[in-house]
Order: sequence, then C-alpha cells, then structure tokens
Amino acid sequence: MWNRLENEGVEVRLLERGALHGREEGVDQLLQTCMLRDLSDYNGDPGIAILLTGDGSGFADGAGFQADLARMHKKGWGIEVISWRHSCNRGMRQWTQQNGTFVALDDYYESVTFLEAQVPGQPVADPRYATPMDLSTRELSATRRPS
Repeated sequence: MWNRLENEGVEVRLLERGALHGREEGVDQLLQTCMLRDLSDYNGDPGIAILLTGDGSGFADGAGFQADLARMHKKGWGIEVISWRHSCNRGMRQWTQQNGTFVALDDYYESVTFLEAQVPGQPVADPRYATPMDLSTRELSATRRPS
C-alpha cells in the first residue's frame, strides 16, 4: 500500500507505535505541524486541505485538527473533511458543512470496507468486489481570498 501511495506522489511517513502501550505516538501532532507548515509555506497561494478524520477535540482551546483547519480557512484555504457520519465530532462536522465540504465515508462504504475470508464454522458472507472510490461527484471546496 505504501508503494502505491508513493507512486501517486503521496509522501508516506511511517511512525513507530509506542512500546509502552502500543498506541501511535505523535501522529496527530505531526499532521498538524504539516498543516501549519503548508499554511506558512503557501500563504499567498492557498490550496484545498483534505483531512480524513473525525477528531474535533481541542477546538475550544485553539488546538487540534479543527482549530488548524479554521486557521487555514481564515487564510483562504478550501476545507474538506472525510469521515464516517456517526463517528465524526458533531461540532467539526457542522463547522465543515458551513465552511467547506464534508464527505461522508458512509456514501462510499463499498469502496472503503472489505470482508475477511471465511472462518471455519462461521457463516459465509456474500463476496464483495472492490468498488473504486469515485470522489469526482462530491461538492468541491473552493479556495478564496484570505479574510
């Protein structure tokens, strides 16, 4: 998967899981740092920030993904958030719907889920064939002059 992403021009950065508790360490902070670097580096030429997350925590304190998306939006960036409807922070989803584009993964279920192979003694699920995730019909978020 990583090679496929790199072949499409995506810079892949892999981080080690914490040895103590097995959870990722610093992934959110690394992504937020990259977002703020883009905000600084492309200040006069904003693009579209597309974030696959449902985590809206920290917004009230000026921290977290939503707060950084708001900073980018204020500087003219288009904003798109991709998440499951039920697991996306309600405040983040509403903010994104008002200020950008919210793309619900629910609408692309057949493209982003898979069925595991049959386990002996378990019922067999119908086969599911991969469906391309065609985002071309979504509403596009527009860049604008910074406010």
